[in-house]
Amino acid sequence: MKFKLFDVPLRKVNIKEWGIEGCEYAYVRELTTAEHTELVKILYDKGNETINDAARQANAVIRFALDEDGKRLFTEDDLWDIANGSGKPARRIIEELFAVNSLAYDAKELEKN
Repeated sequence: MKFKLFDVPLRKVNIKEWGIEGCEYAYVRELTTAEHTELVKILYDKGNETINDAARQANAVIRFALDEDGKRLFTEDDLWDIANGSGKPARRIIEELFAVNSLAYDAKELEKN
């Protein structure tokens, strides 16, 4: 069976609190099965105890926040700026990522794991 490829629409997320010049929005999209597995691993795998929850969430933002052309908006160099910056934009990105992919997002559960 061959699957038909399709264009996936981007969903806009406000990141104005971060004060990035010329960039008020990030975008998220529907994930592939492999990307979904990666997201779950990033957020919930506690195998590496040296990584705190803020860094896990920042890593998810780095991996899945896109620009309006669908390219990654952030790099690994942005990890600690995201982790130590306002939490609202990061939470909005993750919440929208979960919503567009019909996943249940529970911040308290994330912090508990």
